[in-house]
Amino acid sequence: MPIPTPSKEEKKSAFLSRCMGDNVMNNEFTDQKQRYAVCLSKWESKKAKASLVVDLGDDEVAYFSEE
Repeated sequence: MPIPTPSKEEKKSAFLSRCMGDNVMNNEFTDQKQRYAVCLSKWESKKAKASLVVDLGDDEVAYFSEE
């Protein structure tokens, strides 16, 4: 079960939307709240490795010096 990973310079909202709509995620985590928690956890873990995080108000983008 591969969980989607945020792409380089992908906005948080775009990643969460893509992750929530992923077919594998929908099959593995049928409960929407659980799926959202898994997607958010994946975002937060990737964000922790970012060299820069830009807050865009209701959104954010994480930048990485090396992928």
